Amino acid sequence: MELTKSQKKKVRALIELGLKRDYIDGIRRVKELINSFADIESNPKEYYLKLYNTIYEKDKDIARRYDDIRGSQYFWRLLMLLREGVLSIADIQELDDELQHEILSALDISD
Repeated sequence: MELTKSQKKKVRALIELGLKRDYIDGIRRVKELINSFADIESNPKEYYLKLYNTIYEKDKDIARRYDDIRGSQYFWRLLMLLREGVLSIADIQELDDELQHEILSALDISD
């Protein structure tokens, strides 16, 4: 779907919101892992590898979702973020009715 300039601006803001949420999710995952580390009882190497893998996997998600986005891809990236639960249907309420309808149709959700 071809988006207008104003639609692209709003969708880009939603994509930025998704990116912010992904960063927060990554930080929370790392924080939980660090908080579960106990100096005496824990294996430092095991925790280091878990920490590394947590960041690595989150970085792959972020790259897959947000790298090299062009305006012509905004609609499809927005759908991906909605399907993957990064954004919710409530987040798209600021979009115009036509675009909301297109999104809901593409997601196979009746409006």
